[in-house]
Amino acid sequence: MQSQTAQLETRRIRWTRNSALFGSLLWASLAAAAGCGRGPLGIIELLFLFAPLVVVPLGLALAQAVVPPLFPAAEAAVKLAQPLACFQ
Repeated sequence: MQSQTAQLETRRIRWTRNSALFGSLLWASLAAAAGCGRGPLGIIELLFLFAPLVVVPLGLALAQAVVPPLFPAAEAAVKLAQPLACFQ
């Protein structure tokens, strides 16, 4: 049986991985639609969407792997709010 901290770490890793994967798939589908001429976005808009959808989740995962979180509550809040950043 895993300890509480190991289970929490597994959930954090899974959340970050799924967030980056979902963002990548969403961005790729938007890019494909724009490439076919059916999407409302241009190349500049797609490049700006790449950061919050793909780069930020991967950066959060990298930061977590390199440096242990100093403020776990703040990190959890940022990870939960990150998917909402795309809709501003």
